[in-house]
Amino acid sequence: PQQDPTNMMSFMSSRHDRLEEELSSFSLGQIEWKRPRRRSRQEDISSSKVIQLPPMTPENEIVNVDGTGLGLYMTSAMPTTTTTTTSMTIPTVPTITISYEKRKVVDLAMPISPAILKSVCQPLVPQSTWSALTGKEFYIPSSVQELAKTGIRTASSESQGYIDWKPDKATSKLLDLESTHPGALKEALAKDGVEGQVLVFMGKFKEKGHGSDLPVVKTRSILPLSPRDFCNLLMDSSRVKSYNKMSLGRVDKVVFQTGVDTREGGFGQGETKIVRNLTKPPLTKKTIEFVTLMHARPLTSQDQVGPGILGGTGTTNHHDKDEHEADSSTNSNSSSGGGYIVVSRAIPGGDWNSEGDGDLTRSEILLGVNLVRPVPGHPNKSEVTAVTHVHSPSIPTMLAGTVGVKGAVDFVRDIRSLQD
Repeated sequence: PQQDPTNMMSFMSSRHDRLEEELSSFSLGQIEWKRPRRRSRQEDISSSKVIQLPPMTPENEIVNVDGTGLGLYMTSAMPTTTTTTTSMTIPTVPTITISYEKRKVVDLAMPISPAILKSVCQPLVPQSTWSALTGKEFYIPSSVQELAKTGIRTASSESQGYIDWKPDKATSKLLDLESTHPGALKEALAKDGVEGQVLVFMGKFKEKGHGSDLPVVKTRSILPLSPRDFCNLLMDSSRVKSYNKMSLGRVDKVVFQTGVDTREGGFGQGETKIVRNLTKPPLTKKTIEFVTLMHARPLTSQDQVGPGILGGTGTTNHHDKDEHEADSSTNSNSSSGGGYIVVSRAIPGGDWNSEGDGDLTRSEILLGVNLVRPVPGHPNKSEVTAVTHVHSPSIPTMLAGTVGVKGAVDFVRDIRSLQD
């Protein structure tokens, strides 16, 4: 191994078990190997060391070392961990982090296959993937950014390729009226307060996956808040009870990055966190628990969001930071900027098992989307396209559609009531 670092993997494979049993540390040339220190689950850190190897994987790819309990990671694939490292200096080769703790001991260091990282960001996650999730898949910033793109597609007309949407009776009647009286739809949506129409669509995934037997609900409505204010309201856990009367409180469990307008942060754009929400629906003794990833960021021109019914797109290039901040301070939500995407997905598996006693029932937000566009000429209003796909074991499948629609419409009414 001292002569050729590429032999280090085979050396580690053969020596791994004996090293743990016999040695607390030993020196090998310029590399110091130490026995992994047992850490508490709350620290979310894996012991690792750095060596230099020739190029062998693309960035972010994770490779299993068969039969050894080891995983090979590009350094950038573990952005949320802290490592103590020593390294050899070999020109023109990348730094690769090797975690050498037993898989059964450290779950954060367990390799996550690129296939799982890709499928967990899709609108509908395959059942086999959902069952294999560790709870750490969204600790990787690129996964969160891909989920945001999925949310935008699902809230747009592009989703017709994988979801069969059908309007409810009131919406269908209004769409028919629009075909003969152009402008009727815009007029119905633009009415102030509770009189404003809420368009409701019920959807069904065209392919099989986790929760594909459950309905997807989409609403389109005008809310009396600027896009930024509405986005901040959704992300502020301390304000959940103001619009969700069934909530017993929401707690931020892991905060990756704060500030919905954050650009070029360590975790990419926007605000990202994992929250735990407890609700107590009427006529039930059970408390419903949700553990959910939440992410919010501004829309950009790369998102290619089309105009809403009232004409706002909410996309901006964000090239000029000072100009964008000036727009933010004045709430200038014209059709050229000011929109946001808020996306949510349940965090299953790993350490995120249900907390508490048997009175808790875990439900899952399989996908939650709020595509928020500005309303031209009305800086304190937003046009919101919301999509919800929820799995709640306490609700029979045959009633899931009715309950889902009621919940989505009640949410709009509760937000509107905040301004009354």
